[in-house]
Amino acid sequence: MAGPVPAKAGVPAPPTWDRLPGALAVCTHRPNRRRTLSISAVVGTVLVKINQSGPLVRGNIHPLLLGRIALDYLIPFLVSNLGVLSASRRPQEDD
Repeated sequence: MAGPVPAKAGVPAPPTWDRLPGALAVCTHRPNRRRTLSISAVVGTVLVKINQSGPLVRGNIHPLLLGRIALDYLIPFLVSNLGVLSASRRPQEDD
């Protein structure tokens, strides 16, 4: 398994985490947030076209459909954040 990527001179290392507040910092770190939102936008749009195109084309828009569309974007966002978190986790230090 590969270790952490060394930081370039003058560039801070990306954040890592071992507890929940650190995980939140990793997810909200600007490059990670930009990446996960981009993934969610692309994958979510594909999922909406696959899963919801029929009702959208027919104009059959209702609250349940809007909830399904929201989930089509939310789930890729959550999964990509879990990937970021699994890649950036560091072992807990013994207290």
